[in-house]
Amino acid sequence: MPRKLLLAACLLLLAARAACAQDKGLLRLKFNTGDVYHYAVEISGTGEMSMRAPEIMDEETFDLPIDLSLYSELELNVTGVDKDGAAGIEIFVNRFRMNAGPDMAVDSVDEEEDMPAVIEAMFDEPLTLKMASDGGVLQAEFPDAGEDPDELMGMFFPTDLRPADILKQALFKLPAQAVAPGATWEHKAAFPLPPAEKKSIEFTYSFTLQGYETVKGLDCAAIAVSVSEDFTKQLSAIELPGFGGEDEVVSMRFDRMLLDFSGMLYFAHKEGVFVGAEGVLEQEMSGAMSSTLEDESVSMNMNLLVDMKIELK
Repeated sequence: MPRKLLLAACLLLLAARAACAQDKGLLRLKFNTGDVYHYAVEISGTGEMSMRAPEIMDEETFDLPIDLSLYSELELNVTGVDKDGAAGIEIFVNRFRMNAGPDMAVDSVDEEEDMPAVIEAMFDEPLTLKMASDGGVLQAEFPDAGEDPDELMGMFFPTDLRPADILKQALFKLPAQAVAPGATWEHKAAFPLPPAEKKSIEFTYSFTLQGYETVKGLDCAAIAVSVSEDFTKQLSAIELPGFGGEDEVVSMRFDRMLLDFSGMLYFAHKEGVFVGAEGVLEQEMSGAMSSTLEDESVSMNMNLLVDMKIELK
């Protein structure tokens, strides 16, 4: 979960930075070679997961509280800008702190503590992107975390799906024309399910230019972003071959899967600088999991509330 949350924050950060406006009408990416930006990312998540498996657990219900806090300092370096406005970007992690309970607390200032592999790799090697002027990701390369990315991604995504393809779905596309306060636009995205399913879940980002506000002494475009989806019918049931073992197929049935996100992005449009973002994500899930190697099934319920904040340092 920490890796996914940090990646989500990175994606929100890049999407917001890409929307810097050349004027109060046209929203376009505006980077210059040599630009360096530092951002602080704060994420906190609370909730509860409950599981019921009478055949294999003594307790009638097992409750697992969720209480996660994450802080990271990111450095964005613009390595070059093409004639068409596409920019090369390197993202480093300069600080990482996570607390998910007494047994899951790490801080990069303590050299003796073990960092998650992908985070530790980003202290020395960057996540590199090439981003178009409308915010689309053209290329992406993750640092080597000592694991086979194809093997890891193949558990959840088609093996021919590349990191850039995933990031394209997470970033919104900017409107093709100039927009005024009150204007709305959408970006439709689709995330592929495991290979055996041969289908995707689809959802829509909705954006509204609410107006302009003074943030940190700068005149900023205030853009509201929201996602509200019921994935229950889209997911229904999925199979994860090899998830539990080479000869095992894990099946998951979703009786309920809801996701809601609402937030704000702030841009100093004259300076072309992303100033900050904030948002709240709520997720509800209920269903059951079973295996071809076991007769038992596990029913699950989860409620999750996540707060995100990104700020220019």
